[in-house]
Amino acid sequence: MHRNLNFEHLVLKPHYHLSLEKILPQGDKFNFKGTLSSSFSIIQGQDQQLLDTDLNVESLVINGTPMGDFSLEVGGSSQLKTYQVETSLRAADKALLSGSGNIFMSDASPKVDVDLQLQDLDLSFLSALGKGKITEIKGFMNGDLNLWGALGDLKIRGDANLDQMGMYIPSTNTRYQLVDNTKVQFRDRLVNFNNASLIEKNSKTSANLNGSL
Repeated sequence: MHRNLNFEHLVLKPHYHLSLEKILPQGDKFNFKGTLSSSFSIIQGQDQQLLDTDLNVESLVINGTPMGDFSLEVGGSSQLKTYQVETSLRAADKALLSGSGNIFMSDASPKVDVDLQLQDLDLSFLSALGKGKITEIKGFMNGDLNLWGALGDLKIRGDANLDQMGMYIPSTNTRYQLVDNTKVQFRDRLVNFNNASLIEKNSKTSANLNGSL
């Protein structure tokens, strides 16, 4: 059924340019750098409100690793309580991450359902998670993942491949590397390895890695 909307007014907010270091807390696990620019518009009708938001981070750096330029677009209707999401991470004209999906506002806690495509996403920023016990984490991830759940309890499902994946364990002075095209499964909060071949670089010995993180 076609309906005519009588829009009462249009509210436009200008762009904002802010440093991520000034607005995001810097912690032990993640540190962010980059320039955030944002804009949003609100169209107020008689029976609904339309919202469009654009967020962009130029030269995003996570834990000292240059990631590229990040963008997030959100738009939708307050009446339908559903907002469409488009996101991307690009470097050198290549899409390292792209995603599309929805945010649902019908419950007390907003819920997310976004499909993500990863292509050569640099995982070096994960080294900080090792807390000094595992360092020099490196590698690239390719795959298709789904980010879903309440904003405070997000989960990931899907399959991905790891290439050039390696790490260093200072306590034993050993370096390990996974063979290229190692497959991993994301199941909610778990990352599953199934017979992944792990090689100790100095001795050239290998072992199979099975289990979940």
